Amino acid sequence: MGELVFAAKVTHVPTMLISLQDGPLKGTRKNAIDGHVEIGRRMRALGVTTVVVVDTHWLVNSGYHINAKAHFSGTYASNEFPQFIDHLEYDHPGNPALGDAIAKIATEEKGVFMLSHQVPALELEYGTLVPMHFMDPEGHFKVVSIAGWCEAHRHESSRKV
Repeated sequence: MGELVFAAKVTHVPTMLISLQDGPLKGTRKNAIDGHVEIGRRMRALGVTTVVVVDTHWLVNSGYHINAKAHFSGTYASNEFPQFIDHLEYDHPGNPALGDAIAKIATEEKGVFMLSHQVPALELEYGTLVPMHFMDPEGHFKVVSIAGWCEAHRHESSRKV
């Protein structure tokens, strides 16, 4: 399955995108953007192949879910902040085998109910898309997205995820 070679807890605020545009917020998120670009550079230098994101903007109500399609592409508009994120284009390969392996280990070995999905219409949320936009604008890394916001869960399960 590979090895963990880099870990980071990063921001994904929609204003990172707005801060690139002319207007009152221009440049306000420069430090965050520069940090994401640097993380992407470091991951490439270390030979990272797949980025696993625990996305706190993917709300689920039962169990934990992984979006492990073979490919993600499209144009995203945020349901939460359409005034901030509209027409965000993305194109990233996925890693179904890793998504399936994570779900299997979580469920069978760790006791956390988790499903891996390769549903064609299931897209990414901005908690994944914003960081990837800056860390990997060319779509070099494979992406696996894990729903990080389970509305009804046991705290012990959440801690394990």
